Amino acid sequence: QSVINPVLPYLAPEFLQDGTYETPADCYAMGIILWELFCEEIPTLHINSSESLTKVSDYISKPSHLPTKAQCPEDVTALMEQLWATD
Repeated sequence: QSVINPVLPYLAPEFLQDGTYETPADCYAMGIILWELFCEEIPTLHINSSESLTKVSDYISKPSHLPTKAQCPEDVTALMEQLWATD
């Protein structure tokens, strides 16, 4: 496994799937930025660089690959989950 493009974790799954870039894509990215700030880590995707964009977007659409830390307030965790919601 290798780390692929560092921008991918910030891109909403719908953008990777069909190029749709609207307000929800910005909300998704904001959730990733909140995660980065509160968990003090940089999001990376540790998947094979030869994976298809569909596989990458499936992985990204489940931000559970980004573990929250104990010091992350519950209300911030809830906000991140709302920003990542697909509905």
